Amino acid sequence: METNSIKNVVGQHVTGKNFYGRVEDLEKAWRLVNEDLKSLILADPRRVGKTSFAYKIKENAEKEKWICLFCDIRGCFTEKELYEHLKKELKKNRYYKNIDDNTNNKIKVTKIKILPDIKVSHVDGIHISGVGAELERQYENMSHNKNIYDLLNDLDHSKNTLIVLDELVTFLHNLTGEKKKNLENVKIFLKKLYAAIKTPDSKIRWILCSSLSIDRFLSDHKLENTMGEMNRFTIDALNDKEAEGLIKALANSYNLVFSDESIKYMLKKLGWNIPYFIQLLFHEILELEEKPVNISIEIIEEAYQEVLANANRQRYFLTWIKHIDEYSGNERKCAHIILEELSKQEEGSSKNTLTLLILNTLKGKGDFEKVLENMLEKLEQGGYIIANKKENKHLFRSPLLRDFWYNKFVKR
Repeated sequence: METNSIKNVVGQHVTGKNFYGRVEDLEKAWRLVNEDLKSLILADPRRVGKTSFAYKIKENAEKEKWICLFCDIRGCFTEKELYEHLKKELKKNRYYKNIDDNTNNKIKVTKIKILPDIKVSHVDGIHISGVGAELERQYENMSHNKNIYDLLNDLDHSKNTLIVLDELVTFLHNLTGEKKKNLENVKIFLKKLYAAIKTPDSKIRWILCSSLSIDRFLSDHKLENTMGEMNRFTIDALNDKEAEGLIKALANSYNLVFSDESIKYMLKKLGWNIPYFIQLLFHEILELEEKPVNISIEIIEEAYQEVLANANRQRYFLTWIKHIDEYSGNERKCAHIILEELSKQEEGSSKNTLTLLILNTLKGKGDFEKVLENMLEKLEQGGYIIANKKENKHLFRSPLLRDFWYNKFVKR
């Protein structure tokens, strides 16, 4: 892999040479999409790199001359807005440049006048018996404004096509509206989307991804049956070899030197080899006022503390906070209780300890054990925590996220 000009990109998707690693995952995903004609749901926690991964698959498809669309739909709040967004992206391709609203001339019948002297009459092919009639006609332009479902029906399934819908769950939340008033619209949309995806013999492949769990959204709103069977594809973190390679590639690009010991220390501090965390810590190394060429453990520790010090100002972990804030009242309260407890415990906390905390939070009301199970599952899917099944404990997935949470909500 060519790495001499790789850039350290923090908080944004990467493309081209700036994408590093995940060779086996890419080969597997491309084989599913290209050879097996499969559509994929990228079902991974936030900041893992789903968007960058989807872009890389799109780059592969473009090399094969496929029709390709990449649509970030988080800013769409209605079916009409989604229709306009997808139509705009489709029209960039020569196969769909004429796709638009249709206006057709139609006959509008305004009056039938009875003529008693005529027994049978043919008017414009209409046979009227028993009495005569005179048909007054008015020709006018009857406009049919297409919607998102018309657009899905108009897609050409005979051509190799890749459509990426990014931030799908954010759009679904937007479409749901306040107090879930439009949940039926969401149900209809998902069923229509699934029908388009599963069109027989279709050469259109879809990649659905979101910073929020698609499966969790479907489960929370009892919509599991709307999407049927789809391929969940997990990319998760970089393996150790790839994570070490990314640090070395970045170091080469910025004329820095990391010893093997320093690299291992850096990855241990992060605890979770997602590119976002690696790039975030590397960014703070670059920002240090006194930065030698040889990056020592002490330099890494100093940069690590700078990440925590700058976290609120730079909004490094805002996405994790916002997601918890979107929970309902009791869920939000329980999530904070669990995360604050785990942020105090480097080795994690037992289920018994967490059960007592939830029991006290809910004051003995409701099925607190079920609430705990549900919250632990949500927090695991969201990338906050992991389970240590051997010791029957839960702990933060990343020491960096744990330290931030402690500073933000406990230490204050």
